[in-house]
Amino acid sequence: MIKKRSQINSKNTITGIVILLLITTISCAGGNSKENSSQNAKITGYWDFSPETKQSGKTPKPEEQKDWFYLQYTAKASPNAIERGQQTMMQTTCRDAAKIQGKSELSKLLFMTSMTEAGLCHPEEESSFCTTFASENFSAIKSFNIQNCEPTGIGPEPDKKPGSWEECQCELHANYPGGKAAIVQKAKAAK
Repeated sequence: MIKKRSQINSKNTITGIVILLLITTISCAGGNSKENSSQNAKITGYWDFSPETKQSGKTPKPEEQKDWFYLQYTAKASPNAIERGQQTMMQTTCRDAAKIQGKSELSKLLFMTSMTEAGLCHPEEESSFCTTFASENFSAIKSFNIQNCEPTGIGPEPDKKPGSWEECQCELHANYPGGKAAIVQKAKAAK
């Protein structure tokens, strides 16, 4: 009888621990709904002329190609910078996060967008050919830059003024010689 009670208490304790772990996992995974919705938002990029050509406002030369890939990327400042409330520190860490995290996203999109539009990949699935091709050709990206970062975070209580560097959106761009046409041609030859 005593043995059965200790087994029941042991089972109840284990069950309680499992339920607690599940609740904790679900709570942590849920996070901030604003955060989740921004992370789940579809990120798209586009091909265009060089940043210099775009900024000059001049008509591109006929031989000039759209071999620059652009992406608007949203990032967050480091938790330490946010905790300290220092805008310059938040600006630096937010830009750094955009550059580091955005570079990976831009590189992936540069290849996947081009190959998807050409019918070589499907957006719902990342085939092994497409991901392998992208990783093998990553080194062909000649330039990666970040510019036009703007603060997009909402400031702390009580002000809640927009323009905090807790979050920022930056324009990232990379050069792939020959642009989309070169990627598609190389991918078709590899397939």
